[in-house]
Amino acid sequence: MPMPGVVSQGFMLKTLGKVCSDHKPPLTGMLSQSQAFLADLKDEKQPLLALFIKYGIVKTEPEQAHLSQDWFNAPTGWWPQAQPLEPLIRHGLIKALEVAARDPDTGAERRPRLPLDAYWLCHPGPQLAVGSGQAGTQVEVVVCWSDHQVTFIIHSPEPPERLPARILTAKDPIWIVKRVPAESPGVEDLYCERDAQGEVKSKIGAQRMKTFDNRYARFVRVLTDSPPLVG
Repeated sequence: MPMPGVVSQGFMLKTLGKVCSDHKPPLTGMLSQSQAFLADLKDEKQPLLALFIKYGIVKTEPEQAHLSQDWFNAPTGWWPQAQPLEPLIRHGLIKALEVAARDPDTGAERRPRLPLDAYWLCHPGPQLAVGSGQAGTQVEVVVCWSDHQVTFIIHSPEPPERLPARILTAKDPIWIVKRVPAESPGVEDLYCERDAQGEVKSKIGAQRMKTFDNRYARFVRVLTDSPPLVG
């Protein structure tokens, strides 16, 4: 899950949402895909990466290597002060699937169960990582819900590298509305802010988040040809 922008979804999180939203059993008396996934998540003997492979959330060898080396590698992975990340993400998913199945306030079973959307939000976290002595090193999972869906958010500091902008050609279902300089290409103008002389000094603009248009293998090929862009 290399980061295209401040918030992203991409292939793996989109597929994760589909698995967690599949509540229909293939045959009477059988578990649905989301129920089977929840049961497997509660089995600590099964590594999380193995479950992602089993359920088709991770499909390519480069995706496997990326999660194994960068996310689920406590000694040398991203954000070492926040490692290990596997139990954090595992139990965040368990909580999200439990919320999808049952109202956490009343305990009532949801019929039907709620669908789930998953996203990754990059920003310095509000809490310190345990024992780190540093601000902004925390990784956390946020689970939000309404009457219509559960939203699963991985909230982390900036990763060491971002995807090169030149390979981001597919559109994520995300708009970012923000203040930008007066001359900002690639941003849809929503509102112009003017100074006392009437000159445009800044704008409120909407920027569509982009992702890569192929599975993670293409990203690896691009980075093999040229160094990653940071920031």
